[in-house]
Amino acid sequence: MVVEDVEAFLRGLPGIEDAAVVGPPHPRLGQVLTAVVVGEADEATLRQAVRDLPRPARPRRFVRRDSLPRTPGGKLLRSDVLASVCEPVGESAVVS
Repeated sequence: MVVEDVEAFLRGLPGIEDAAVVGPPHPRLGQVLTAVVVGEADEATLRQAVRDLPRPARPRRFVRRDSLPRTPGGKLLRSDVLASVCEPVGESAVVS
């Protein structure tokens, strides 16, 4: 399963208008799969829903945004999404 599959799954949930999945670096875990969502669904509902996904594909963290950055043509700006959930520390980045 790739992140686009997880994003499509999340977009199919009631209360979710848009979704992006990124893996910000984490000093101990390597990466923490993070779902950035636009919509009204609460975190408990999202956590329950992702239990249907294979364990490695389940986001561990959920972040709500009003919108996701996209190009004028509608392509997701994944690097901007990733930057929005990371905090730079020296030359590396960690989950904020």
